[in-house]
Amino acid sequence: MKKEIKMRKVFKLFVIVLVASLGFSGCASLIKSFTNPDPLGTIVVNNVEWAGVNVDVVWNLASSPNKLTHFYQWGGSSGGHNPTSPGDGIPVTNWKSEVTDSKWATSVCPIGWRMPTMAEMKALLTSGYTWAEANTRGNTIAGMFFGTRNKSAMLPDDMEGAIFLPACGYRNNIDGSLMEQGTIGRYMTSEAVNSTEAYYLTISNGKALIEELPKATGATIRVVRSQ
Repeated sequence: MKKEIKMRKVFKLFVIVLVASLGFSGCASLIKSFTNPDPLGTIVVNNVEWAGVNVDVVWNLASSPNKLTHFYQWGGSSGGHNPTSPGDGIPVTNWKSEVTDSKWATSVCPIGWRMPTMAEMKALLTSGYTWAEANTRGNTIAGMFFGTRNKSAMLPDDMEGAIFLPACGYRNNIDGSLMEQGTIGRYMTSEAVNSTEAYYLTISNGKALIEELPKATGATIRVVRSQ
């Protein structure tokens, strides 16, 4: 009995030390990452693993690739990433019409995941892509299939060798208004062009390309991790 009580005290001390070393936010992100795994699987392009779903709220992967997910502004050092709901008609508060962050101050990604570089985003493009209108291949939202099986993969159960990026739209950099939901998707990279612009992947019907856009654009995030 005394040995059991001693072991409990040691375990309790370990938990306290772990929380103190990570900080509250770090501990929260650690818990979220273990309770919120990628629900659909991944693909690997040039030794980089791509998640099968978007980031939704901070530190959480979406429950489905068919989900309209939160938008984020680039950076975060000057007041946060400003995550905003994908819903139309919902007031946007604290919107920054200009973002000049030079780098990402903190991460919105689950532990073990990160945002893709521009080179990694280009590699995803070269893996092949095909646009799919809503309700044509198991997708309730229009979007783009990427990967070696971009022409044949089907949601939700036949996605080996492919991922789906929904066209969640984006939020206008000036006032945060919702734009082009269901027709365009904008996915951010970790790389800046200059003080006010960064590199983004834009998808639409028949088109997928890397663009230089204002950092204040509200865009969605698809995360990666190195193998």
